[in-house]
Amino acid sequence: MTEQQLQRRREELRRNREDRKMMIQRRKRRNRRRAMFCLFVLALTVFLVVGFCHFVEHIVAPKPVAVITDEPIETPLSTGENNLSGNEGYVKENNNRYEAYQSSTGLSDDETIWQVNARLDLELFDAVTHSEDKLNNDILVVVNKYHKVPDDYEPMDLTSNSDGCQLRAATADAFDRMKEAAANEGLSLRAISGYRSVEYQRELYEGYLQSDSRENVDTYSARAGYSEHHTGMAVDVFGSVDGLGEFENTPEYQWVKQHGHEYGFIIRYTAPEETVTGYMDEPWHLRYIGPKDATEMKKQGITTLEEYVGRKGTLE
Repeated sequence: MTEQQLQRRREELRRNREDRKMMIQRRKRRNRRRAMFCLFVLALTVFLVVGFCHFVEHIVAPKPVAVITDEPIETPLSTGENNLSGNEGYVKENNNRYEAYQSSTGLSDDETIWQVNARLDLELFDAVTHSEDKLNNDILVVVNKYHKVPDDYEPMDLTSNSDGCQLRAATADAFDRMKEAAANEGLSLRAISGYRSVEYQRELYEGYLQSDSRENVDTYSARAGYSEHHTGMAVDVFGSVDGLGEFENTPEYQWVKQHGHEYGFIIRYTAPEETVTGYMDEPWHLRYIGPKDATEMKKQGITTLEEYVGRKGTLE
């Protein structure tokens, strides 16, 4: 690694840590405000419920009369067929896990199937390791806290985009075309972080551990081997204002939300889906999956790659 590359890496690490620190501080303040509001709503709800119950106590309601009958209660006969097997994405090998997960969660059949396919029924970091072949050839490969990358993996076609950011060739080309389209509308998109080796991700993750607990860090930084950046198909972006945490407040963010799928990009982590992805919202983190699938996700209203792929079958 050249001195220039080392300097670029140090600068990116410093910038990521500073941006993340400011963002976490803002989120802590926002969460405190939300907690106070929730307490107020809870107190108001309890007051109203108690008042309603007190009112109902003074109403005399007729007691139901039990009807006794000698007729036996009929129960439907089991057909012996699994009622999940006809659903899209069903994988026979997961059947016992489907049944156990549905029993404990009460989810519908289709929700049960895709979530088990995504391994959400298992413990965090109970992960499978993808093969290099899948990483190289499956544009929908999912890397998260249940699906990891081999430590020595490096994408076969890494290149630099117009911002000097290392990405896989198709991702770099798609980003530059999206960047140009945004520029034609007076907007500024810039790729500032792409491919990360396992060593790079380990350095970043352990840097956060110096000032925060592992429990907290796991909500905003991937452990080495579990980072989507390792695939070369994820990219962090700046808009017209520098700073990761500032991207959400820029017109570029709104433009990406509306047009990103046309170039094959999705916003990978959103706040409502934290329980699925395992991470806080990251409006600046884009993932390339190709225009066809990105458009289909938008059309179906699916907001996580876990659900989109899980509805097709297993993510392995």
